[in-house]
Amino acid sequence: MNVRPFDEGQKAHAKSLIGRLDSTRRDLLRFLLLRGGSARADVLSSAGLMADVNLHQLSAPLVSLGLINRTEDPLSGYPTFAVMTGMNHVLRELLFPRDETNGTPYFEGIPVPKSR
Repeated sequence: MNVRPFDEGQKAHAKSLIGRLDSTRRDLLRFLLLRGGSARADVLSSAGLMADVNLHQLSAPLVSLGLINRTEDPLSGYPTFAVMTGMNHVLRELLFPRDETNGTPYFEGIPVPKSR
């Protein structure tokens, strides 16, 4: 599959979408990127990410903005969350390294990078 690289206008648009998100939703995107772009809900739960968090409420803005998709799996009972095709590179560029100005803590499942 040949995916066309993002141009500067598309990067600026993606940056404006990311800017609308709170730190928890940005960290969910980071976690998905660290997992290769997708993860099932049970993986998110076992990583300690979803303590007292409603996955539907957490993911709904990301789905509506077109950053991720949610695929239901009636057999396993766990939905899969995946970064939209072609967005991995630009989201990695925009979200890493993590730079939250208010010191918001990471999800428990995302390691804090060591300072150099």
